[in-house]
Parts: sequence; C-alpha cells; structure tokens
Amino acid sequence: MYREICENPRVDDNRSLKILLVRLFIRYTSRAVGYKISSLLFCLILHSFKSFVKDKNYLSYVLRINAYRNLCMYFLSKKDNFNYRREKKEWAQYIIRNSEDKLAINNASDYLDLLYNFKNYKYRVSKNYQRVSDIFYIYGPNSKRNPSKKYSDCRIVLTKPIEFDVSIYRGSELFLNSFYFHNSVLGNYLTQKSLLSKYSKVHVSCMHAKLPDGFNRIKSQGTGYLSGPMALGRVLQTLTSRYGRIKCIIEGFDLYLDSKSYNLIYPSSLRLKNGGINEKGICSSLAHHDAEYNFLYLKKIADKIDFINSEEFMSIVNMSSGEYMKKLFEVRNFSKI
Repeated sequence: MYREICENPRVDDNRSLKILLVRLFIRYTSRAVGYKISSLLFCLILHSFKSFVKDKNYLSYVLRINAYRNLCMYFLSKKDNFNYRREKKEWAQYIIRNSEDKLAINNASDYLDLLYNFKNYKYRVSKNYQRVSDIFYIYGPNSKRNPSKKYSDCRIVLTKPIEFDVSIYRGSELFLNSFYFHNSVLGNYLTQKSLLSKYSKVHVSCMHAKLPDGFNRIKSQGTGYLSGPMALGRVLQTLTSRYGRIKCIIEGFDLYLDSKSYNLIYPSSLRLKNGGINEKGICSSLAHHDAEYNFLYLKKIADKIDFINSEEFMSIVNMSSGEYMKKLFEVRNFSKI
C-alpha cells in the first residue's frame, strides 16, 4: 500500500499533530486518486498558500517531495523515462536546496553525480583494503541451475539462504537485505544460529536495528528515497571496499530482464502461492532503488572487477543505460505500481 515519504532527522516533527495530519492527507489522497492527480493537487495547495508558507517550512517540504515522488511514479508507470528523469532531476535539486537532512542531500547529490556525471563518478572505497587471491562465486536469484560444484575452490556469495550445502566451497558469505532480516531473522534465535553456523560471514544492509552478535552491518553508498544500489550492487561495493580489485564469477543476475526473475530454490517474499512472482513488488522495488541508477552503479563498479565465466551478466552491463531501460520496459509491467 502507498506510504508517503518524510525525512529521518525530523522525527519529532513527523509525529507532531499537524505533520501527522499532512502525512495522512498525502497517504489517503494518493491512494484514492492516484499518482498524477494527487501530485497536481499537492502542487495546487502549495501554490495557493505560497505567500504564507516557504520551502524551508517542513510542512510544505513534505508536501513538495511527495508531489515530486508521485509524479515520478506516474511517469514510470507510463514507461515515460524522459519525463521521469526530468522530474526526478528537479526533485533531487530541490532536496539539495531545501533539505535539512544530510543523508537525503547526500542521496540526491549521489543520484545526480551518477546519472549526469557518470565519467567522473566516484564510489567510496576503503584506503586500507586487504588483498585477496580468492575468486568470488556470486550466485544469483535467477540461475537456471543449483550452485556449481566446479567452483568449489571459490568463495560462494549468496543474497538469500538456500537449501544447499555450501561447505564444499573455500568460504561462504551471505548478504541479507533489511526486509528479509527484519521478517525472517531478527528475533528468531534458531534462524540466527543456523545462519551463523552455515555461512562463514553474514552481512545485513539494515541501517538501524541492533544486530545480533556475529552479523555484520554494511552501508551502501547513495541509499535513500531517490535511489540506491540493489542486492548485487551492495555485494560488489562491500567486496571491492574490503578487498580492492577482485575476481568474480557472477551467475543468475539478469537485472530483472527475465520475466521469471527468481528460480524455484531461491526464497523470495515476492513469490506468490501459485508459484508466480509478484510483478507489482518487483516493479515497486525497481522504482524505489531507481532501475537506471542501479544499472549505472553496477556498470561503474564493474571497472574494479575481473570477471570470469560471466558472459551473460557482462552482456547486460555492456549495454548503454538507454538500451537497458528499453529492454526493462519491454519485460516489466510498471503500470502495476
């Protein structure tokens, strides 16, 4: 269900009566009349009271960023990437000018840098990384087979726990997103114990919850309401930050260009009871992270990696962003968002 966005440092303001009423107004108006009309309505309200309310006022700020966001979602649902990018650029620039949230400003700056200054874009890499000779076998959600035993001399890397013996590999690393961690791991001592005994390292992208002993928190560059790396981007950013230039085998990551998206052994909250995949959930996730940002992020970070037996993945990364988005719109049904 639709939820409005607001900024984290304003916790007290977010819970004040007037802001809470505005948030509820945004939420239920958007649900009732849709992205386009609600966005136009929010802008009309702001225009009508512009003499009384300035952008630095948090109430008007919340209304404005949701107006931007809703119109972006409308253009995306129509597969209108030109107007989607134009509106999102304005949104990012508005945040930089008016936000008091450092994380939101960094997110907006990161988004603009990657999409509009790709050649000079920099991502954070530790200066004290340790070199490693191991090859990382990164097994993805849409591989057409079980993890290959011929790569047993590699470290296997997974983004979900699967029913497979990983002890045959040189090492094993599991990366969990915040949603899976909160819903399947946090508070479940038996699951935590099982994961820690099965995998050499367990990483979590959750930013706020207190992690159980043995779980490692990762921080992704650029994460926020505008955009952020998806699972593979977070994995590669973490590995290159820790080990510098690495060797990788990447299997089963098609960046959602295959309509099936997840193989049967891969656990996913987006799998329906009939075995199908929740298309709305996939498209909503692509919208939240920004598909083009995620693609360009992988394209940029790929310069720091030596790929082995990863032809299918490389054929996608070597596309232009325009080619990628065209194919994505052909496969995915963004009208469902």
